Amino acid sequence: MHGERVVVYTTDYCGWCERAKSLLAARGVRYREVWLPRTPEGRERLAEAAPRARSFPQILIDGELVGGYAELVARDREGSLASLAACGEGA
Repeated sequence: MHGERVVVYTTDYCGWCERAKSLLAARGVRYREVWLPRTPEGRERLAEAAPRARSFPQILIDGELVGGYAELVARDREGSLASLAACGEGA
């Protein structure tokens, strides 16, 4: 992962992807975005990174699949995103 703590898999015309990126930016969390097309090949690449994933966005933190936007919001509410920003690491 080249040292990235947060990786966000996104695609075109994805409002939830934009919301996830905005939330991370608002919390000062650096991330690496991996854009994938909505094609069989793009879905295959997503499945390689996040085998249970069926939709976009998909967020990984420290190599662990968090899930999508709703799961990211839950992590934010429990304070996990603040700790990522505080440590100053990311992409």
